[in-house]
Amino acid sequence: KGLQNLPTLFAAWDKDGGGTLDREEIQVGIDRLIDHYQIKMSQYEVSDIMDTVDINFDGQLDKMEFGCFLSRFATSSGMTLNDVTTYLIKSHEHISNEKGWRDMPKLFEVWDGDKSGSLDRVEIAIGIQNFLTKSEGCEVTLIQCLQIMDEVDDDGNRELCQMEFSAFLSKFASASGIPLGTLTSFLLEEVGNKKCWCYNLFDQASVGLVEETVETLRHVKNKEPETQSV
Repeated sequence: KGLQNLPTLFAAWDKDGGGTLDREEIQVGIDRLIDHYQIKMSQYEVSDIMDTVDINFDGQLDKMEFGCFLSRFATSSGMTLNDVTTYLIKSHEHISNEKGWRDMPKLFEVWDGDKSGSLDRVEIAIGIQNFLTKSEGCEVTLIQCLQIMDEVDDDGNRELCQMEFSAFLSKFASASGIPLGTLTSFLLEEVGNKKCWCYNLFDQASVGLVEETVETLRHVKNKEPETQSV
């Protein structure tokens, strides 16, 4: 199980997708683990293990070096590799989720360009579509994304207020298995790069087609009780 967790943990920590992890960032995560389990290992001992596995001495660890590091750390600390990776993944998700909730008001404010207090669902869907396109292993579809919007759109006005928007992002992150902070960071970066404001006709048409599918499914679902009663 520990070996199976390694790719997930590496991908979660590799924020820029560069294929390497900064040693200082790894040290911070390991320090939290050491404090949590009260392991008697100093930062120097952890650093020595990193020195041993950092084959090219570039101050960063690639996937193979990272795996070797955690394996040796687990052995030196008396823990199993599974316990080490499981804790580090959960710790990262917890910190990421906290950051995600902190980012939500800022993301809503930036996205709400006209200060109307609500966001158009097509606009949100295009941003999410960009996220799905660039995210590996995310199995949530755009149809499911729009269905989640339906679930949180309490007044059914086809727009999301700040509370509904927060509920949507939380549910979407949970359904996709992606930390909330990863999602909000991506969307904030997209806005910062002005990508979210440059919707082309293809994006709008693509979301429009999916909206039609969701609308059809909604009508079918609403008709089911009538059919059953007959």
